[in-house]
Amino acid sequence: MAEYSLEAYGGMIMDRTRFEAHVQAMRQTIRPGDVVLDIGTGTGIFALIAARLGARHVYAVEPSDAAQLGIECAAASGLDEIITFHQGLSTQYEPPDRADVIISDLRGVLPLHGAHIPSIIDARTRLLTPGGTLIPQEDTVKTAIVSSPAVWERLAAPWDGRQLGLDLTPALCVATHRWRSAVIGSEDLITPPLDLFTLDYRSIASPNAAGKGSVVVERSALAHGLAVWFDALLTEGVTLTTAPGEQRLVYGHAFFPWPEPVPLQAGDRAAVSVRADSVGGHYEWRWRTRVTDQSGNVRTEFDQSTLSGRILSPSLVHKRAATTMPVLSAEGRALASALAMFDGTHDLATAAAALSERFSERFKTAQDALDFVAAASVRFGD
Repeated sequence: MAEYSLEAYGGMIMDRTRFEAHVQAMRQTIRPGDVVLDIGTGTGIFALIAARLGARHVYAVEPSDAAQLGIECAAASGLDEIITFHQGLSTQYEPPDRADVIISDLRGVLPLHGAHIPSIIDARTRLLTPGGTLIPQEDTVKTAIVSSPAVWERLAAPWDGRQLGLDLTPALCVATHRWRSAVIGSEDLITPPLDLFTLDYRSIASPNAAGKGSVVVERSALAHGLAVWFDALLTEGVTLTTAPGEQRLVYGHAFFPWPEPVPLQAGDRAAVSVRADSVGGHYEWRWRTRVTDQSGNVRTEFDQSTLSGRILSPSLVHKRAATTMPVLSAEGRALASALAMFDGTHDLATAAAALSERFSERFKTAQDALDFVAAASVRFGD
C-alpha cells in the first residue's frame, strides 16, 4: 500500500490536466441522487466534488490516515452528512448501498501497480450496481524505443568505478533489470508508439497483462531502452495521456533500460514484448527486445526481468523456499508474545511491561518495549 505525503496529495490536485479531466468525467457521469464510491480517496477531493455534483451519498475509502483530513474537509465544506469516510481497504468494505459510479485512481507510474487491478475487479463485482459506471474505464499501455543519454547516465553513472580503479559492473547489471520513473521527451523516441495492451476495467478479470509487437526505427541513434506510458479513457469523450511530449502529469514515465546502449540504424526493426505478473502484492516485469537490420540479421537481443534485478541473499532465498521449516527468531518470539496479549484484556502498558521482563536483552528500556507493542498494535490490532 502506497503512503503519500500531504505534499504529494497536494501535487495530485495541482496537476490540473489530471484533475480537470477527472472532474469533467464526473460531471458527465454523476446524476443527482446517485450513490458514488471513491476508492483511494486520499484527502477526499473527488468525494467532495461528487457531493457537490449532486450525489445522494458518497462513500470515500482510504487506507491511510489521510482519510482523517478528508473527514475534516467534508465537515468544513458542510458535506459531512453526504460523505461517509471509511479508513481501510475497499476489498474489506461493505457499504450500505451499491454505487452507481465508482471513481478510482490507484495507478502508480503505470496502471499495473500494487493491488490496483484486484481492487477494481472486486469493486466492480461486489459494489457497483448493474449498469453502473467506472471512472476510469480503461488504460492502454504503450511503449517506444528511447534514446536518452541523460536518463541512461542517471542510471549508470553511480556504477562507473573506473576512476576509482574499481569494477562495479555487477551492480550495473542488477540496476539494468529494474525499471524506474524518468522524464522522457518526445524527441527521445526513435520509434513510433506501440500499443502493448489495454486494461478494460469494465471487464478485466486478471491482474496480469502482456503484450508484444514490432516497430521500425525511424532515425539512427544510440538506444538505451524502452519508454513505457499509458493513455486513459476516463469516460466517453474524456481522455488523458502520460505520453512523452505531452503535458507532464504526476504519473511521469517509466524507463525500462537495456543492459547496455546499442547503436541502431533507421530502418531496423524491433520486436518488443512486455509482461507484468502480480506476485505477492507487487508486480514482476519481464521485457524482451530483439532488433534486426533491414537484411534480417540480429543486431541485438535482450531478455530482462525485475526478478533479475532483485538483490537476494542466500539466507533470504532459503527462508522463502517452499521446503523450509522455519522456527521463530528472538524477534519473532517477542512479537508472538505481544500478539498473544492482544486479547482485549491487556492494555499496551501491561503488554510492554510483560515483554520487558521476559525479553530483557531485547528491550533495554520500558519505552523500547512500549514502542514495540504499539507498532504491533498499529499493524495487527483491531
